[in-house]
Amino acid sequence: TTNMKVYHQNANKSARRGLWYSLLAAASVAAIALVVTLAVVSGSPGRGDDNAGPVTTAPVEYVLPFENYTIVRAPSLDKLVYMPSVNMWKTHNGVDFASDGDENVRVMADGEVTGAEQSSLEGWVVTVDHGNGLVSVYKSLESALVKKGDKLKAGDEIGTAGIMIAESDVGKHVHIEVLKGGEAVNPLDYLDTDAEK
Repeated sequence: TTNMKVYHQNANKSARRGLWYSLLAAASVAAIALVVTLAVVSGSPGRGDDNAGPVTTAPVEYVLPFENYTIVRAPSLDKLVYMPSVNMWKTHNGVDFASDGDENVRVMADGEVTGAEQSSLEGWVVTVDHGNGLVSVYKSLESALVKKGDKLKAGDEIGTAGIMIAESDVGKHVHIEVLKGGEAVNPLDYLDTDAEK
């Protein structure tokens, strides 16, 4: 005798029907997920934002240390300048602002204080991390009004202008340096003012 497999037609139809229903259910779930995703991405109808453009971030506006000021020494990152207070030629990585009124120094942008220490040569030194590799350093402060860990908003007062031994020839002022990725950059690329002011 020959062994023959016997297939029942009804069982085959039932298996195919089950497979068909499974595929149909999976396709329905995928279609619903696609519709929901598109609705979230494009904004739901009737909200009035169907024609809204891409989200943009407003450019950062940096705050100057004083409302009224004079720049008493411009930055010189790539050439030596004579510093009479220390009787030597050196680069000047910061910009020196003397106040023409209120001597409270304002921070240039939002950030977190990462240092506030007193130095015998540079007075109080306050360092602020603004994120994205941008750091500002304020030297020649007579006093500091902040401490490490303080969160600041642009324009918050961080200290008062003073005299530092290394730059005593320019009197009371604040010396501001800016670092980008750990490298000194020209503060006037961020602080919107004229070096001749």
